[in-house]
Amino acid sequence: SSDVVDQFALMSSFPNPFNPITTISFDLYTNSNIDLSVYNMMGQKVTTLVNEFKEVGSYDVEWNGVDNTGANLASGIYMLKLTTSEGVITNKVTLLK
Repeated sequence: SSDVVDQFALMSSFPNPFNPITTISFDLYTNSNIDLSVYNMMGQKVTTLVNEFKEVGSYDVEWNGVDNTGANLASGIYMLKLTTSEGVITNKVTLLK
């Protein structure tokens, strides 16, 4: 979608905790190359959900609890990290099996 927004934000995932899929929403107030990735609690990147240029607007991305090889991840807390030209925002999401 491309609604006009005036802030840079990473909203809480819904549902959270989740199984099998959660929706991650974020807003951009400037056009930017973005990276939305998921990290385990040891700080290791497990997958990249979005790595591309996005225009101003609100976006939703689904994550199904798998890593970058397609393997199912274990139950636990994962960190969502949204990196843009304006900064970095993180948020937690919990995967329950």
